[in-house]
Amino acid sequence: MQSTAVVLEQPRVMRLQEFQVEALQPDEVLLQVERVAVCGSDLPRYTGTSTRLHIPIILGHETVGRVVEMGEQAATAYKVAPDDRVIVEPYLTCGRCPYCLRGRYQLCELNRCYGVTLTCDQPPFLLGGYSEYMVLIPGSRLHKIDEAVPAGAASLASVVANGLRWVQTRGRVQIGETVVIMGCGAQALASVVAAQEAGAGLIIVMGLAKDTPRFVIARQFGAQETVNVEEESPVEAVQRLTAGELADLAIECSGAPAAITAAIDFLRPGGRMVQIGTNATTVPITTNSIVRKELEIIGGLGQTFEVEQAIKLLNSRKHPVEALTSEVFTLTEAEDAIRYALDHPQCIRVALEP
Repeated sequence: MQSTAVVLEQPRVMRLQEFQVEALQPDEVLLQVERVAVCGSDLPRYTGTSTRLHIPIILGHETVGRVVEMGEQAATAYKVAPDDRVIVEPYLTCGRCPYCLRGRYQLCELNRCYGVTLTCDQPPFLLGGYSEYMVLIPGSRLHKIDEAVPAGAASLASVVANGLRWVQTRGRVQIGETVVIMGCGAQALASVVAAQEAGAGLIIVMGLAKDTPRFVIARQFGAQETVNVEEESPVEAVQRLTAGELADLAIECSGAPAAITAAIDFLRPGGRMVQIGTNATTVPITTNSIVRKELEIIGGLGQTFEVEQAIKLLNSRKHPVEALTSEVFTLTEAEDAIRYALDHPQCIRVALEP
C-alpha cells in the first residue's frame, strides 16, 4: 500500500511524495488521517525561522484519524481497536524518566513529537499528520473520540487540552474569579472554554483591532468582555471592568513584552499569571510588584492528562470548537494552506484533509 504525504524538504520547499507503507512492527499502529490542523508553530518551520527545525519532515501534530491496523503488542498496549476513531497526542515519551513518573510527561527527557522532531528519512517514515496515513510508534497516546464530533473540533483536542492545563491545572482558577486572557489565537480561545468550564466569574479577552472577528468567537465560548488594546490600555480596561478590584488570573498567550508587564500591573495581590506566549526579546520586569503583591508567574507548556478531559468536553458538544478552523484545504494544497495562514493573520486555524 502507498501513502501520499507532504514533505518539507527545506524552508519554503514542500513536495508531495509517495511512501510505501511497510509491514507494521508488533508495537506499531497504522492510522488513516481524517484531518490535521495546521498549528501556528508549523508556520515558522515552513519559513525556516523556527529554532526547532528538523528536515526532511512530514509536518502535522494535531491529528484525528481512524485505526486501520495494529501490531500484536500495540493491540494489547492501547485501548483501541481497528476502525476506532482516535485523536493522537503529539508527544512521544519514555514513561520512565522522573518527569514521566511524576505525570509531567510533556517534559520527558527523551521527548519527541509527531510532525515536529521526527523526520521522514528513515522507517517508518510516516510520522506526521500531513499524510494519508500515519504510523504510530511506541510512546504514543491514542484516545477514542465520538463519531458525532466534527473533524474540525476533534483535530483540536490537544489545543483544548492546553487551555484546560493552563487555566485549571497551572492557573488553579477558582469559581467566581476574574480571568484575563491576553491574545486571541486558537490557544487563547481554548483558554476561554477552560475558564468558562471552571466557573470563572468574569472572563476578559484582549487583542488587537484585527482580532475583532475573533472577539465574536470569544464571547460565543463564554467571555463576557473583550478589549481592543490599541484603543484602551490593558491596565485601565481591567480597572474599569472590575471596578478597581483587578484580576485574579492572567493567561498570557501573546508573548508581547507590553502584555507581560501589563499583566503584572493589573493582577490583584496574590494573583497568578500563566505565561504561554514566547518571544526571543528580553522583557524588562521590575520585581517590586511581584514581591509586594506576592504574585505567582507560572510557565505553561503543553497538555498531559487534560487530553482525556478535553475529549469528554468535545464529546459533550457544549462548545463549537470547530469554529476555530477558518479554511480547509486538501492534502495536495498543503503549501497553499500554509501560505494562506501566513497571508491572512486574521484566520485562526487552517486544516488539511487527505
